[in-house]
Amino acid sequence: DMRPTAQNTTLLSVANEYIKQLREEKRNTYARLIEYHVRKFLSYTRGDIALQNITTITIDGYSHLLRSKGASPAYESICLMNIRTLVNRAIKLRLVQYDIHPFSYWRQQNGEPKELDISVENLRLLINNPFKPKKTRRAVDLFLLSYYLGGMNMADLLYYDFRGYKENPILHYQRRKTVNKKRGNKTIEFTIQPEAYPIIDKYMNPKTGHLVEVADSKYNTFLGLTNRALKRAAEKLGITHRISFYSARKSFVQHGFELGIPLETLEYCIGQSMKENRPIFNYVKIMRQHADVAIRQILDNLKEENQ
Repeated sequence: DMRPTAQNTTLLSVANEYIKQLREEKRNTYARLIEYHVRKFLSYTRGDIALQNITTITIDGYSHLLRSKGASPAYESICLMNIRTLVNRAIKLRLVQYDIHPFSYWRQQNGEPKELDISVENLRLLINNPFKPKKTRRAVDLFLLSYYLGGMNMADLLYYDFRGYKENPILHYQRRKTVNKKRGNKTIEFTIQPEAYPIIDKYMNPKTGHLVEVADSKYNTFLGLTNRALKRAAEKLGITHRISFYSARKSFVQHGFELGIPLETLEYCIGQSMKENRPIFNYVKIMRQHADVAIRQILDNLKEENQ
């Protein structure tokens, strides 16, 4: 009899019993899927594990591991849901009891793929490639500009007035996302680096200072078109990583972090979670100097001769 009993209940014993039942019901594909995901999970737990020892921490750790290996939220969900099925089955068969269900804190990710950072090598490929179709070229240019400008968001990039930037090369803005929030606006300021100049010059409308005229109502459509064009560009270069406009921002932070730049400086550059009520009076001025040094370091790192 393969039926596990409460004393010997391990994940594998429950899985084997369930897989056997699935095969008897001719549900072979699903049986193989469960088998695969159990094997994957048990390589994380370094061997079979008693159900009683699977906790919220075990599940959280597995979820982190999957993400660190670049799993999309959709894939992460599949991996974890198959394990959850087995845990729930064991609970139903009264083979295990939990005070806190191991999956209580795990939220199933929606199918929206997590945007991932791309490597410095892949970024170089994008920089050095003369993309022909106009829409692809523009998408790549805006992506690179976002990176050159400290991971600037699409909304902030499109509605920024770049007129006179050469006379005064200080980028100065408040994130559109936070402008109307009660908690005081966060100003981001740093020097526009020379890498950004050719792209700004190529697209800037001299009348408005905008790079592309996109009505508010058309913003999401434009972002969608840009993301699709970036995907095509990546495919053309053989970049297998998922890429979207947001990847520029993610990559900027990741590359900076890898160079040892303090997270606080990187967060300032992208306008994220700066703590309120700083004791320093000229916080922005001080941070601007840090940001300039950081951005320069990140962009110098892209140059081939530094490798």
